[in-house]
Amino acid sequence: MNRIGPGATGEDSSAHTRQTFLYFGSLTLFLYLATPVGYLLDIQTSFMLKNQLHATAEQISTFRLISFTAQS
Repeated sequence: MNRIGPGATGEDSSAHTRQTFLYFGSLTLFLYLATPVGYLLDIQTSFMLKNQLHATAEQISTFRLISFTAQS
């Protein structure tokens, strides 16, 4: 029997903890990757602004500030 709660055995509890951690961990990762001010997307955006659009460091900083305040 698969019981979750105070009467659960050690294996059941450990498996439930791992499953819960995996579920919420993956959701957190997906949300982090989807946020516009996340570091992963920031690297790509900075590259595009610098190399493709020839933006200066000040322009990139201004873009980051505007995108951060627009999200909040």
